[in-house]
Amino acid sequence: MKTVFSLTAAAMMALSGSVSAASAFSLSSADIPADFRLTQQHVFKGFGCSGENISPQLSWRNPPAGTKSYAITVFDPMRLPEAAGGTGRW
Repeated sequence: MKTVFSLTAAAMMALSGSVSAASAFSLSSADIPADFRLTQQHVFKGFGCSGENISPQLSWRNPPAGTKSYAITVFDPMRLPEAAGGTGRW
């Protein structure tokens, strides 16, 4: 009986570790490649930019408990000349 309890306890601890590792928050996109460069389809249209201004697809998994909304920001280091230091979008 002691052996069965030990094996059960060990299995429960192993499973609880894998559950917490598997439930980490993650954000992904089928539209944003690994180098994080947006295609013209997702570039802003205006202020001298000639993209199609289409929002990229985003998916998130396992949000923290109580999450009600998200804020996504993007920084453009290839800024317009008048925007010293880059430009941010959200």
